[in-house]
Amino acid sequence: MSIPMLVQDEDAQYFAQQASTEVGRKVLLGDREKLDEHAWNAVTSAHDWLRDGVNKIGALVNDPTRNEVLKHEAAQKVAERTIAGIQQSLGVIESRARVLHTEAHEMVEKRFAIDPVRASIQSEIRGWIREQTKSEDGLNKIRQAMRSDPEVASVIYHSPHFLMNLAGNVRDNMRIEAIETHVPAAYKKLEASIALKDTAAKYPKAIAGVRRSFFNAGLAAKAAQRVEI
Repeated sequence: MSIPMLVQDEDAQYFAQQASTEVGRKVLLGDREKLDEHAWNAVTSAHDWLRDGVNKIGALVNDPTRNEVLKHEAAQKVAERTIAGIQQSLGVIESRARVLHTEAHEMVEKRFAIDPVRASIQSEIRGWIREQTKSEDGLNKIRQAMRSDPEVASVIYHSPHFLMNLAGNVRDNMRIEAIETHVPAAYKKLEASIALKDTAAKYPKAIAGVRRSFFNAGLAAKAAQRVEI
């Protein structure tokens, strides 16, 4: 079932169709069931603001008490309220993503804390890693050692890739694997943080869709030209 819109173009109609269904809103604003529970209320609120906004616009289309200019003036107010509500949810989502990332970082730093007393051992570990990179199955041996020995994981986590003769992307992947293996709780927090950041990245497009689809700015501006009697 299509939602009537004041802005009559394909983009506006498509946006309204998405905004009017739960499946479409999940595409636009994220699926709370797949996100950190502390962000559930914010995501639900964003869904509610968008659903109610598009329904209000649909009602304005057939409002017999307003002409086209007044309809678009009212629609602009609806858009502004809708955008404000979505932006508030966005702030909560971004804040929660930062909290999760910080908590994960602190857990990882604690688990892989460098012990100055063992600096010479850690230097030997780096040397061993460099030697392994020269052999065909060296990376597999390094990964096996990293999975079984937290100190090897710590050295890989903290050391620049060039000191271990590893490509930067290989070292980065090993760091992630080290976290997943030795600090699984932190890894889950990082995954949750990334999911929230990906969700937050959707919101500017949804907000732009509201601005573009709810009203015509030119018509709404004409309301200011009304002669008061």
